[in-house]
Amino acid sequence: MAHLQLPTTDAEQTRAEVVGYWQHQRAAMDYAQDQAPHLPLGSGAVEGGCRLIGARTTGCGRRWSVAGGAAIVALRVAVLNDRWDLIRPRPRLAWLEAA
Repeated sequence: MAHLQLPTTDAEQTRAEVVGYWQHQRAAMDYAQDQAPHLPLGSGAVEGGCRLIGARTTGCGRRWSVAGGAAIVALRVAVLNDRWDLIRPRPRLAWLEAA
């Protein structure tokens, strides 16, 4: 697209903006690199999760503080991923110094 000759100044300016955007976002659009470790390329899973959380927390009669909503989301993530270490308090170890 960078080598195209366009008929109007406005078209040339738009082309320059698009090419500049592509060059600036080149690393973010390296889909082959993201596909190698099997990372998802779409945003559908995140958008679906946001919609689900929104539906469960904003229903009729449901009132959540920001802190309460964050705590429930953290609990749900820990349960679904079997990552209880994310929400359990870590034990504090006291080291006994040798005399």
